[in-house]
Amino acid sequence: VKSKFENGVPTSLNKQLFADAYCKRGYSKAELGRLKGATQDFDKAIKIDPNCAIAYCFRGSALLRQRRFEEAIVDFDKAILSNPKAVLLDPLTPVYSWKGKAYEALGNKRLAEINYEFAALREV
Repeated sequence: VKSKFENGVPTSLNKQLFADAYCKRGYSKAELGRLKGATQDFDKAIKIDPNCAIAYCFRGSALLRQRRFEEAIVDFDKAILSNPKAVLLDPLTPVYSWKGKAYEALGNKRLAEINYEFAALREV
């Protein structure tokens, strides 16, 4: 019988369910201000499903709130690259607005403006 786990990661078809569960729990923790715990849950979701755009997006948001701006930008880019359609169509993930905030906090007004403009285009 083949193991359902390999190095602590589910190998069955339930992979997406595990990743989703960690994302939901991470989102709940972030809403409660428990940002370190939220980040850890998003890390687990990404370990299970390295292409989970929503996990990258929400981990980036948690990192942004922790003032870890460079790391947040990396996660926002990974979210966009891993599944641009999911990130662009999901109204709960204003990834370009968050990315703009991170660039603004770093003092890069031009890249902040570009991301804010793209965010505004999404809303139309």
